[in-house]
Amino acid sequence: MNVINSIYRCCYRKLSLFLSMNHYHKKKKSKIFGIGLNRTGTTSLQYALEILGYKVAPYNIEIIKAYLKQDWKLLDKLINSFDAFQDWPWPLMYKTLDKKYPNSKFILTTRSNVDIWLKSQIWHTINTNKKDNTAFFTNKIAYGYFYPGFHEAEHKNFYLKFNNEVRNYFKYLKKDFIELCWEKNSNWNKLCKFLNKEYPNTDFPYKRKSSYYYYNKIKINFEKNPIKEFGFDKNEL
Repeated sequence: MNVINSIYRCCYRKLSLFLSMNHYHKKKKSKIFGIGLNRTGTTSLQYALEILGYKVAPYNIEIIKAYLKQDWKLLDKLINSFDAFQDWPWPLMYKTLDKKYPNSKFILTTRSNVDIWLKSQIWHTINTNKKDNTAFFTNKIAYGYFYPGFHEAEHKNFYLKFNNEVRNYFKYLKKDFIELCWEKNSNWNKLCKFLNKEYPNTDFPYKRKSSYYYYNKIKINFEKNPIKEFGFDKNEL
């Protein structure tokens, strides 16, 4: 079934390109979609794409709301205004984006292993929610739970399953898909080759490298009394 679906997608892309060249419908400019889950180096990808000259859409909670409403009028308007995209909600709709924007490029960012990703996810959720509840909101939409620390097995399974599904989906579309892990020496070399860009004369922008010095203490304090920390009961998370 995967082979049949892949053949279908290849044919669909070729047909879309043929029709656009022959003016049967308005040609859509190919885009770059970062479809890695959060805490996989998506901010580094954003900075790298900007250095390469792409106009990258900023994170916006209203876009997530548009995704929930399936408001494609607003989503298409945004997509047509930028060259590249990363972070939420784009990973959640990569299949639809592939069909609506044929010949676009898709970049799956990952971590060196699932345990490192989960630790970063927990750290990010706790620290972000000291400012607002945005991380709780997006976690619930993407993973089904507000706080990953109380559902570690479910989050690990989601991460592994999601990445494998993406790899299988693009298995026969290698020229339009790449997987990058900044912790495994993915840098300008792989990214520029994939995008057919010249190497910039600057270091790769590794961003938001977390320091986990107080990780265990902060995690324990939060999980001991989430109501005191953020106003949530443990059963709500």
